[in-house]
Amino acid sequence: MKVIAIISQKGGVGKTTLASHLAVKAVSEGHSVGIIDLDPQGSLSTWAASREAEQPYFIVADGALKTQVKKLAEGGFDMVFIDTPPNSINTFDEMQVADFFLIPVKASPHDLRTIPATWELIQDKDRAAFVLNDVTSRSRIAWDSLQTLSQLGAVAGSITSRVTFAEGQIDGRTIQEIEPQGKGAAEIGNIYRFLMEKLKQQGEKQ
Repeated sequence: MKVIAIISQKGGVGKTTLASHLAVKAVSEGHSVGIIDLDPQGSLSTWAASREAEQPYFIVADGALKTQVKKLAEGGFDMVFIDTPPNSINTFDEMQVADFFLIPVKASPHDLRTIPATWELIQDKDRAAFVLNDVTSRSRIAWDSLQTLSQLGAVAGSITSRVTFAEGQIDGRTIQEIEPQGKGAAEIGNIYRFLMEKLKQQGEKQ
């Protein structure tokens, strides 16, 4: 089983959106997928509660994360996505159970200045990558942000700002379910393929 944690020391960067969309993408690829919401705001919990489809399975955070992840692996899950709270430094040691970390960053100078606070938490940089989120298409700030992130570490991909992402939060769907042939679904697919390749490389090194 593979565990992916979506982390950022800053709030409002799209952690919940990224976690839910990648989880649904993994389901569409035939995986048994669980999602865990560690954020007190409970956005992922709300999304899951409004969703009609059975998967991904919402897992109530209960007890030590390491113990819970072990139980999920024994229960036959293939993948688990964890949505984390902002200022998660107090829980980061517990989240070392994750196989990979995705760090969403909005394309803005303020968000870029907050990156070091999150990046410094990652001991093994090969286990992490950035996702440039809420991008205005063909904007200079998006290009500059991408260059800045690339100098720090790997970039899994970018997500263009689209109202469909917000619409999906209303009824527990994702952009790939609303517009399966759209560009937004393709962006999620690109990030998912990047993630799968990284996880495959990890397995080959072990």
